[in-house]
Amino acid sequence: MPRIYKRRPLLSNEEGVKRLAKRLTRTLKKKIDAIYVKKILRDPDKPHKDLYGLLVDNKIYLGKRKHQKTKTPLVMTLIHELIHEAFPSMPEKIVLNTERKLYRCLAETEKLRLKKYINIFKAQIPTHEIKHTPPR
Repeated sequence: MPRIYKRRPLLSNEEGVKRLAKRLTRTLKKKIDAIYVKKILRDPDKPHKDLYGLLVDNKIYLGKRKHQKTKTPLVMTLIHELIHEAFPSMPEKIVLNTERKLYRCLAETEKLRLKKYINIFKAQIPTHEIKHTPPR
């Protein structure tokens, strides 16, 4: 039975930010198998729509073109997808608010550490594998 998300402020203070960042790092290390950065990431259900990110089968797909157009950092989308993995029953609106608040509160060193995870995962897989599309 899925865990029901209880509405309590995750980022109410500095301790809450540290606790959430630690939980997302743990989720990244234990649950995520791969991070794929694709030039163009399309929605499997609506092929004409570009996506920022997608979480499928413990794999995170990040769309580079969408990030370049809107100048949104890849790390912000990584945080978003990790929140989805850590809190599966959390509504999208709360995920978006939590993502924005956490990104603003994180120190530059923590943002760089998350960015390194993207590069580490990219280095672990052959480049020809990055080109495959997410499953439907």
